[in-house]
Amino acid sequence: RLGLIVMLAFIATRFRFFRKMASSRKLTTKQQTTAILFFGLFGIIGTYSGVTFQPETLTLQRITFSISDDEAIANFRVIGVMLAGLFGGYKVGLGAGLIAGIHRMLLGGFTAYACGIASILAGVFAAFYRKKNPRAIHQPVQIMILGALAETMQMGLIALLATPTSQALELVQLIGFPMIIANGIGCALFFLIIQSVAK
Repeated sequence: RLGLIVMLAFIATRFRFFRKMASSRKLTTKQQTTAILFFGLFGIIGTYSGVTFQPETLTLQRITFSISDDEAIANFRVIGVMLAGLFGGYKVGLGAGLIAGIHRMLLGGFTAYACGIASILAGVFAAFYRKKNPRAIHQPVQIMILGALAETMQMGLIALLATPTSQALELVQLIGFPMIIANGIGCALFFLIIQSVAK
């Protein structure tokens, strides 16, 4: 799955709009729309590249087009949404978050709404941080921390909103830490590839 992130990052650098977006402080409406669609699709790919997880049986398996009510998804959806907010600002972060988040809600599972809401908030959170810290997109360590914080927020929402609560807490205990670390590293890795290839 880290290999898939590397591939997506490399493909992104081949698009002219992405290079302009990475170097521009303000995007045109057309650039914003393109970025929303790109990062929204990235988030969906991040969902489907994950695995479904059943807390009680500890069963892992590939995702189909829907998941059962007692399953959740371990994935890197938050990476695409975080990068959307960092590179594109509020509109792009919110737009990509809505695409990836609503798609996640439609897939089902007992964490569907918590994860969907977390995806939307992640894009807004990243855009807010970028506005307060304009140089954040040049700091891979900060990006890694932001990715980890976004995943931490998602785990918190799962614990608060998902039902049954006991199953939600068990899920967070089992996959929370690995997901936080993996998504933080994934955000930084994506950024470093873009930085090295798009120069």
